[in-house]
Amino acid sequence: MTVGIAEELGDLLDRLRDAPGHPLRGFSNPRRSQPPFSITLAAWATELAGDLDARYGELVLIEVGHFHYPARTPRSVRTPTARPPLIDPLRVEVRPLEHQEVRSGYHLHSSVSVQNVGEHPLTIRTNGVVQSVTVDPASGEVSGCFAGPQVAKLVRFRADPGQAISIHALIGSASLRPELGYSVPPGHWAFEVFLDLEGDGRYRTPRMPITIVS
Repeated sequence: MTVGIAEELGDLLDRLRDAPGHPLRGFSNPRRSQPPFSITLAAWATELAGDLDARYGELVLIEVGHFHYPARTPRSVRTPTARPPLIDPLRVEVRPLEHQEVRSGYHLHSSVSVQNVGEHPLTIRTNGVVQSVTVDPASGEVSGCFAGPQVAKLVRFRADPGQAISIHALIGSASLRPELGYSVPPGHWAFEVFLDLEGDGRYRTPRMPITIVS
């Protein structure tokens, strides 16, 4: 590989990092490493992935959302396909604060209301947002979630008995099922929020509706 090609690819990745829509999720710097260079793209950026694959071939290892490109085999990263138990509705009620709509392959920062309807205080452990998965509204099969790096800080939210609090939720539509493609396709879906209760474990909420649009 010539220095010129490494510089060319490095310049392209620099532009993509600052491009509107932020298609780039991560990469190895061609100016400081050896091929193949890893490039991770947002789930919606399949056209860009095709262009990079056609242009650089074996010099790059491309990942789109939760899958390798173009093989569409799962990446070796931890994804939340294991479902924790359902939260007891006599302890916690969770509901969306607005109609949820997200573009296919994109993600949404929204808010949910978490009400402590039990008799004891609750502390919810987060990294600033509660995580979620997109699921099939009929079967409950996990179909997608956010794909990308997140802040690893610990942020706690406390809800006293009878208190309702608002917490930001991260809702993603990067597909976890190869048969769906790289993005969960448009349609009427559902999402479940995960609640990590301090001293008690991890739970999921009942399904809440979400619309995925093209």
